[in-house]
Amino acid sequence: MSDMTASRRSVTGANGEEKEVRVISGYAIRFNEESLVLKCWDEEFVEVIDRSCVTKAFLKECDIKFTMFHEREMLLARWNKGQGSLRLSVDEKGVKFEFDVPDHEYGRYALECVERGDIAGCSFTFIPGDYDTKVVDERTIITHTRFEWLGEMTLESDPAYPTTEASARSFCEGIHEKQEREKGELQRAAERAATEALARVAMMAAAEMEVGW
Repeated sequence: MSDMTASRRSVTGANGEEKEVRVISGYAIRFNEESLVLKCWDEEFVEVIDRSCVTKAFLKECDIKFTMFHEREMLLARWNKGQGSLRLSVDEKGVKFEFDVPDHEYGRYALECVERGDIAGCSFTFIPGDYDTKVVDERTIITHTRFEWLGEMTLESDPAYPTTEASARSFCEGIHEKQEREKGELQRAAERAATEALARVAMMAAAEMEVGW
C-alpha cells in the first residue's frame, strides 16, 4: 500500500496573512515487496524492487514528473535533480513523496480523490538496469537491483500495489529499449571497425605506392 494521505494546514505568509496549504504525501515506491502477477511477452512473473535501486545520489540525477494516471498533461509536481515542487526522500521502506497541491483543475481533483479514498495508491515509470531472475515454487521472481532511469511517479486508482501497471509496462518497454540500444552500439562498433580497416588498407596501399616510386 502507498500510505498516501492528504492534509491541509495553515501557514503564515510574508505579509502576515494565513494561507491554507494542501499536501499529498505517501510512498511511490516500496522496497522488497512483491508485486501482483505481471505479464510480459506471454510470460507471467512477479517483481521486487531492491533498496539499491533508488539512492539519494541516484535521485539527484533524476528529473521526475508527478502526474495522475500517467497523463503528462495532468502534472501535479516535479523533482528536477533535487529542485522543484516535488519533495522526495528515501528510507528503509521506500521512496516517500510530498508536494503542495497546485491550485488548478487537476490539483483540486487529485486532492478530492485522495481525501475521499477514491485514489489510494501510486505507481511509477522506470527503465530497468540490472536485475536477477529466479524461479521459486514455479513462480518467476524478478528482483531489480539497479534502475537505469526513473522519470515519473503518478497517482493510481488501483491501490492493490503501488508499482503494478507501471512496472509491467516499463519493464517490457525497458528491456526492448535496452536491446535496441545494445544493438545500436554493436552496429556502431562494427562500422568503426570497418572504417578503421579501410583506413589501414588505404595507408598500406599508399605506403606500397611510395616504395614503388
